[in-house]
Amino acid sequence: MATKSFEINIIYDDEVNVFIATSKDIPGLVLETEHFNDLKKEVEEAIPILFYLNGNTHQQN
Repeated sequence: MATKSFEINIIYDDEVNVFIATSKDIPGLVLETEHFNDLKKEVEEAIPILFYLNGNTHQQN
């Protein structure tokens, strides 16, 4: 199976103490959490849902 890479941008907003993830490659991906590991988990869970909602048939493994 071919793999595809996606760019996910993560910033830390020190005014509100949260990590924020966004992506131009994955429409709708905007998440924020207080802890980086929580953000990583939420991004991994959100990607297949967003692909489904956006009508993309690409499967994440």
